[in-house]
Amino acid sequence: MIISPNILEGTVSIPASKSEAHRAIICACFADGKSTISNVTLSQDIIATIDGLKSLGADIEVTGKNNHNNIATVVVGKFKLKEDANIIIDCNESGSTLRFLIPIAVGLYDKVRFIGRGGLEKRPLNVYFDLFEKHNIKYFHGNDYLPLDVEGKLNVGSFEVAGDISSQFITGIMLAKGIGNEQSQMQITSKLESKPYIDITQDVMKKYGVETQYSEKENRYLVNSNGYRLNDFKVMGDWSHAGFVLLAGTSSKITIIGLDKDSKQGDKVIVDILRSMGANIYWKDNLLVSEKSQLNGRTIDVSQCPDLAPVIAGAMSIAMGESKIVGGERLKIKESDRIQSVVETINNLGGNAKATDDGMIIQGLENLLGGEVSCYNDHRIAMMIGALSVYCTDDIKVNDHKCVAKSYPQFWDDFVELGGSLK
Repeated sequence: MIISPNILEGTVSIPASKSEAHRAIICACFADGKSTISNVTLSQDIIATIDGLKSLGADIEVTGKNNHNNIATVVVGKFKLKEDANIIIDCNESGSTLRFLIPIAVGLYDKVRFIGRGGLEKRPLNVYFDLFEKHNIKYFHGNDYLPLDVEGKLNVGSFEVAGDISSQFITGIMLAKGIGNEQSQMQITSKLESKPYIDITQDVMKKYGVETQYSEKENRYLVNSNGYRLNDFKVMGDWSHAGFVLLAGTSSKITIIGLDKDSKQGDKVIVDILRSMGANIYWKDNLLVSEKSQLNGRTIDVSQCPDLAPVIAGAMSIAMGESKIVGGERLKIKESDRIQSVVETINNLGGNAKATDDGMIIQGLENLLGGEVSCYNDHRIAMMIGALSVYCTDDIKVNDHKCVAKSYPQFWDDFVELGGSLK
């Protein structure tokens, strides 16, 4: 695919939050009656979670799909335990699906197999492996982490979990412990990072009737559950995806529909980060507007918002002066090694970026050039390229651009509607 540099301008409706949708669909599976979850973007990751839950015995129906923007309503009925012992969960390339469903599946069935593809096969699962070994649960895997076979049930009430590897492990255990009628606790054994993503988990679980608490002093989570309750849920716009649109808007003016000012999504901090760099971003009623701006270099710690690193780095590449991303050690184990892939992409576009152990150093330029780039099969790299195209002086040849389907299937359609040129 070739992108010819064009100004992007206009109004766009941002896709629904993947984080909220994963969690709401899971909670609804274990509530009596039928819950309706509206405004769900049917990205590849969400489809993987729906299919994985069906494999476990969930009653899920997708209705009212709008083929233009992949928005649908998901009706979820009461989960029924399967008698078939041959449980296989295909997680496709979704780390959330895999890490959320492992403790749920292993709490329900004696024997489960997890499969996946692409970069997911290499994404670490050691936090769960440590739990399995402590609780005498057998597991088997090959040279990579998948396929994974697990034998035995994980039904204990107390867990010790590292907090600096991925919040997805903590979320998975919390969601699993919401199913039962008991109090459970998780002792976090290291510095807690990405806490805003766990805040989303707590917020969604509360809406389905399960209370959780976090003690900062003890670095511990408690889950007080009497089981999930019926709830209808509307998924709001995804702040992590909004960041790429906000970046593109700093060259012109773009208005975003569908974001919630009061969202629990920690990635809404992207507004504060871009504003700190000089971006002119403001609310007009319930619409968020990004206007032409001159950005300036900053040092940004991404330890609590690692998914924002690509869009932050993109902004830094066209900001005046030197910028640094720090606190990003875990970027190396995302869909791609996002330290290396982001640095290489910026440099291939004519920018000036250098990798560090926990992030990158970027010298901003007034304009980028263009050139040939790879998306590394990483949806956030692809969206960064699209946003940065407005600052390029020549065409960009993009390889594997369809990877946006993982989270934002209509990204390139929206890109064209805003004035982007693709061929």
